[in-house]
Amino acid sequence: MRITAVATLVVATFASSVGVSTAQPGSQLDFRSDGTMKVLSKRAFLDPDAQHLNIVADIKNVSGKRAGDIRFVVKYRKRSGRAFDAEYGVVNRISLGKGQRTPLELYDPSPPDYHRYTIHIKSDRTRQREAENLTVTPGDAYIDDLGRLNQPVHVRNDNAFAVEHVFVYMTLFDRSGRILWADNRFNYTDPSALAPGQRGFVEESWGQHFQNAHRIRIQVEAFPAS
Repeated sequence: MRITAVATLVVATFASSVGVSTAQPGSQLDFRSDGTMKVLSKRAFLDPDAQHLNIVADIKNVSGKRAGDIRFVVKYRKRSGRAFDAEYGVVNRISLGKGQRTPLELYDPSPPDYHRYTIHIKSDRTRQREAENLTVTPGDAYIDDLGRLNQPVHVRNDNAFAVEHVFVYMTLFDRSGRILWADNRFNYTDPSALAPGQRGFVEESWGQHFQNAHRIRIQVEAFPAS
């Protein structure tokens, strides 16, 4: 499996063809925003048991300001349009600069019997800035003996000061650039605090939801050590 390194946050590409879950009709998914975020692509689907709802989206900060506390609410609606249930979530990006992108992910293990649903996204302005000058080096993506996709990543601190809370999150896209799956968890490097010149390591694995994946976007966020 060949990996091609490219600039900035998008650092690895791969091709694969492994199993996928049943798709949920996209017409049932409606995103709304307070004007700070724009949805670039989205996907909603049920797991094979039809009991677990998965929603992922690639969103962009269009507020013109640095955004933080990015949160959302999923409102389940009857055929009449009346909302009768809700699920809340947050985006684990502490500081999102102007024009930057980040994944949104929701996993609802027991969604109600709904006709459609809407997602409302909000964020606040923040002054907190992440550390720059971090070098991201992806290893070769590979499929292991259990059929899982694995992506190893090294992060080097190229600042003259120490950084901490170094975490990596990854987003899968198909060949046309549409989002397939996102990992919105905090995947901290080992170690999670890096001295100047020090490297940390993390490896992500996906057991499903990566059929037709063509590109992995790798993003890193860290902050000056306190």
